[in-house]
Amino acid sequence: LFRSNKIKFNKYRSGSITIEAKSLIPEKFINLLWRNGVSIKKINKVDISTLKLTVCLKDYKQIEEIARRTGTKIKIIDRRGRSFIFLALKRRTTFVIGIIMFAGIIYYLSTFIWTINITGDHFLSPYEIRLELKNLGVKPGINKKDLNVYNIEEKLVKNNDNIMWVKVRIQ
Repeated sequence: LFRSNKIKFNKYRSGSITIEAKSLIPEKFINLLWRNGVSIKKINKVDISTLKLTVCLKDYKQIEEIARRTGTKIKIIDRRGRSFIFLALKRRTTFVIGIIMFAGIIYYLSTFIWTINITGDHFLSPYEIRLELKNLGVKPGINKKDLNVYNIEEKLVKNNDNIMWVKVRIQ
């Protein structure tokens, strides 16, 4: 058995399409659509024999059948809705995989500390604080979940007599 690669519209029935219908008697075509319960959102008359209709995608099979019976030629001009976005993304699987990988990598990299900013008084240089942090194991590249902010604050105050108060934040 051979399987067709054509995408069936039965799965993706939400959305709307704009079709162009060419018929010798367009009024008959519209009347048959209404009589068969096809909901038409918008009708524009292009010329004597041509109409532009915006209809629900779920009614497309019925519209095709009515068009075949009345001798109307239909052509899809525009497609809108979630279903068509999914169809477009289905054709671009590598693009979707790339977006997911990009988001995953950004999330993973955001779990690490990349820079350490020190703002302090004139009596204690940032270099001394940075050395103290290095001795405590705090350096760029360490995972944020491995740090306990309260312990770092206590140890900095205990280890250095020049520090009276410290606030450590992870952003």
